[in-house]
Amino acid sequence: MSPGFVQDSSDQTLPLCWKADFPVRYLEDVKQFFKPLNLHFGKKWLFMSKTFTISPEDYLIISDKGNVCLGLLNGTEINHGSTIIVGDVSLRGKLVVFNNQRKQIGWANSDCTRPQSQKGFPFFL
Repeated sequence: MSPGFVQDSSDQTLPLCWKADFPVRYLEDVKQFFKPLNLHFGKKWLFMSKTFTISPEDYLIISDKGNVCLGLLNGTEINHGSTIIVGDVSLRGKLVVFNNQRKQIGWANSDCTRPQSQKGFPFFL
């Protein structure tokens, strides 16, 4: 991240917001200062480990104050244990499948305007 950002605790949009030393109106103004975020899910039984990559455009939000906010929530801050909440913003560009019976989730990168057909769907959790 660029040294031109400082945390702005007065912005209550999300728990973590930064103020830039230049005007910010769009994610295009700041995305080059942030790296992709990788969530690694470990190997479990016969499944190989899987990485869920979220680009800056999919985990950052520009607040009404013009600040850059982290669009992920730490569950401990909202009394939800050690859960990390990844919401709809972070799922853009992904085809996500939930198997409620087996308590599994799977995903694939996808252009949602023209999704590619899948032969079976990999579940990772």
